Amino acid sequence: MLTTEQLPKHILDQTRDGIRIVQDCEIIYANDSFAEMAGYDKAEIVGQPSDFLIASEHVDQIRELHTARMAGEDPPETYEVALTTNGGSTLPVELSVSRIQIEGGPASLSIFRDITERKRRERELQNKRENLRRTEELGNMGGWVWNVESDAIEFTDGLNHVLGLSNDGEFTLEAAIEMVDADHRQDIDRAIEQCLENERPFDQTVRLVTREGNQIWAEILGECAEEPDGLKMRGVMRDVTHLREREQRLKVLNRVLRHNLRNDLNNVVGRSQMIDEQLSDIHSSAAEKRAQSIKTHFAKIRTTLCDLLSLAEKTRRFGSVIETIGTRRHTDLKQMLTEIGSAYRTEYPDADIRIHADRVDAYGYPAAIKMTVKELLENAITHNDSEDPAVTITTEQIGDSVVRIEIRDNGPGIPETEKTVLESGEETPLEHGSGIGLWLANWLVLRNKGTIHISENEPRGTVVTVELPAGS
Repeated sequence: MLTTEQLPKHILDQTRDGIRIVQDCEIIYANDSFAEMAGYDKAEIVGQPSDFLIASEHVDQIRELHTARMAGEDPPETYEVALTTNGGSTLPVELSVSRIQIEGGPASLSIFRDITERKRRERELQNKRENLRRTEELGNMGGWVWNVESDAIEFTDGLNHVLGLSNDGEFTLEAAIEMVDADHRQDIDRAIEQCLENERPFDQTVRLVTREGNQIWAEILGECAEEPDGLKMRGVMRDVTHLREREQRLKVLNRVLRHNLRNDLNNVVGRSQMIDEQLSDIHSSAAEKRAQSIKTHFAKIRTTLCDLLSLAEKTRRFGSVIETIGTRRHTDLKQMLTEIGSAYRTEYPDADIRIHADRVDAYGYPAAIKMTVKELLENAITHNDSEDPAVTITTEQIGDSVVRIEIRDNGPGIPETEKTVLESGEETPLEHGSGIGLWLANWLVLRNKGTIHISENEPRGTVVTVELPAGS
């Protein structure tokens, strides 16, 4: 059994780490490094209680561990604490403690390692991680790495958030591709295959369904690299749904301006010219006939101008709703639909408008939901060629997370091209819709994280089904 005089002090004083020995809750030895670390002379340290220099928030922890160790228990040997130096500053240290036997009984040998630099690096790393997290959150994006050999794929927190995934559990490439819309899987499969074969980076924009059931457009970039632990593919995925919607809105509005407005205005100009010609050629014998023809042309001009004004007003209302959309909240569909139905019965007294709404809540932007229903109802009424136009709106709760709104009419139906364009989410020069109403409804539904589907009604007409997140 060693006495304090027999300790190899010449060795202990050579180490860069601080060392002290505590027996019976009193410091009986401290080496030069510990004294320098604390800012005291060794003589000022020896004889002090065991919690001397220990930062107040760690005192109870040190006492409990020391008591347990001296009682022969096996508490943790290494942990982090802080010292309060002679100058009043706080010094982070890693403390390694072991029980030894010296004259007088058991004692604890403590080694203090200055971890100031380690803590600085940890803070820098934490700051970088936080900056990355915030950047991914603001950019609605995230990173991914696919280990080709193990088929395991890792996502950053940002990408987990975009895809609605949890941070735990393993994920495979196959499971990730299953989230991609069936129409786009072949494109992403081909891009990955070419990247593996030719090391050719890829940039694909696809539609996918998140784990929460939301449809989004995503831009996926990837590249291959041979790394020490095998071939890996890594990249970035960004949610570009809003950009895609904005791009599509510009295409549709451009088409409306180029096609609809141009044709309608040409119609107005042409009829005006006909009126001018007829007015300049009126003779008394033909006056009555000419006057009737003029009235007919003017009526058509008024109708065309009213259509243009309606289109302009519809576009203005849509822009206003999007710009002041507010925040998502619970919306009582029964109350909203009842109010809409009452207003439209007054505006269209010849239409049979029926509302069969359960008391269900949707979770979304109330103004956008309201404009969606009004747009679809107005479309069902104004395009209805039946002698007795009828529209029925029903609601239904689907499970715990979805509410469904169905709008059925007995009109002529929606052209197949309109349905194709809306379901694909794309307009092309050869395939586009004829108006803007259904597009407005589609955009508003997507903004509410919902879906819209068009089918045929039996025996005649159209069924528009809108599904939105439930408010329960």
